[in-house]
Amino acid sequence: IYRNLIINQRREKEALQLISQVKEAESNLLKSQINPHFLFNTLNNIYSMAQLKSEQTADAVHRLSEMLRYVIYDCNQPLVKLGQEINYIKSYIELQLLKDEKTQHIRYTLEGVNENLMIAPMLLIPFIENSFKHSHIEDTEKSWINIELTTEGNALHLKAHNSMPAAPVSKDATGGVGLENVQKRLNILYPGRHQLFIERDPTEYKVELIVKLDEN
Repeated sequence: IYRNLIINQRREKEALQLISQVKEAESNLLKSQINPHFLFNTLNNIYSMAQLKSEQTADAVHRLSEMLRYVIYDCNQPLVKLGQEINYIKSYIELQLLKDEKTQHIRYTLEGVNENLMIAPMLLIPFIENSFKHSHIEDTEKSWINIELTTEGNALHLKAHNSMPAAPVSKDATGGVGLENVQKRLNILYPGRHQLFIERDPTEYKVELIVKLDEN
């Protein structure tokens, strides 16, 4: 009986370790699926700015280098400070705005949050990327994007709302991190600690995420 008990305990421990390894592998896989289309577009935009000798060229290069540093180095950690994730989002939005001088229809509020809260890296950017991709913001004056991020205690609340174009938008063939994959990652990393609401109608797409983060 004692021998069987020891064997069962060992098997349970090995099973738990295997489950943990599988979850970590799946999480890392989902985290690594970053859309290269944005990178190529940004480099083309910076090249055009350099040709025109724009004063914004240096700032754009700096933002892109900071984003790449975050993805390559900081994202190797299981958790990063929320402030780092927000800086990445800010740089992403600012570089997206290089494609369009009419920025009044793009609103984002990322201030006044507890930047010392810890979050899984690259968790929020797919929602931001989704808004830009599906609103078709660069092709019509009727398109708009509203992004708002707040914290209350250790709870983060993200709202990403965008317009829906009347005609279907051709999707990037290379793709990015789909919202289905983001949901999987949330279930792995924050089980029972998040709420995700997605609502779509012919004119508007709404995503709202509430997730309880770690304080240290």
